[in-house]
Amino acid sequence: MRLHEVQTTERHVYLVLEYCPGGDLNQVIRKVGAQSEAQTRIYLVQLAHGLHHLRQRNLIHRDLKPQNLLLSAAYPHGTLKIGDFGFARHMPEQDLAETLCGSPLYMAPEILRFHKYDAKADLWSVGAIMYELLTAKPPYNGQNHVQLLKNIEAREPKFPTTVSPPCLKLLTSLLQRDPMMRLCFDD
Repeated sequence: MRLHEVQTTERHVYLVLEYCPGGDLNQVIRKVGAQSEAQTRIYLVQLAHGLHHLRQRNLIHRDLKPQNLLLSAAYPHGTLKIGDFGFARHMPEQDLAETLCGSPLYMAPEILRFHKYDAKADLWSVGAIMYELLTAKPPYNGQNHVQLLKNIEAREPKFPTTVSPPCLKLLTSLLQRDPMMRLCFDD
């Protein structure tokens, strides 16, 4: 999202942000249901452009989820915008973070394990978002962090059978439990 202006008072800081009348991606999924592969591709290309912009500035979002992906206009015509940078931080490529933050359903397993992680944790979130766009549900669930991690480690998600082989390959390469095996930003 574009930041138009910052205003400060003695007690508050006000951020004037771009208005996104299309709502968020979560609302689209709840109203419309699973998206076609073509529509999912459109959203992922737009998300990839946003993430490229962040990586060029050594930023990691750490809370990518459908609720934080806003649309500039009503579905299906809006452009996807990344919002809510409350957990974002500057992180050069060689650095690792260790703070548990984000939304558990979209959190990379290394974060749930309380291991150090890098920007590839955002790519797991992209895979979880992609899965939800295609199926209208997250790839994994659980009653709490511990159960969610057990589910991630114990089973594979039911990948959609109606998508093309390249789409399935992208999805499985993003949802790799081992960050070293996960797709990298350049790819």
